[in-house]
Amino acid sequence: ATGEDLSYQWQYKTPSGAWKDCSAKTAGYNAATLKVSATAGRNGYQYRCVITDADGSTLTTSAATLAVK
Repeated sequence: ATGEDLSYQWQYKTPSGAWKDCSAKTAGYNAATLKVSATAGRNGYQYRCVITDADGSTLTTSAATLAVK
């Protein structure tokens, strides 16, 4: 996404759960870059970002799956 006045909301999904918004407990939950700890407990979690522009239009990114080996 490009442009000015963009807002970001990162979301996560457990392997058996539904999409939920990341909170302030996760660094970058409302920024262009999300930072999560790659712990064994998060193996298989999916992450995506909902980007909103100044007009209220949204774009949801494709999900990325965290693989912890």
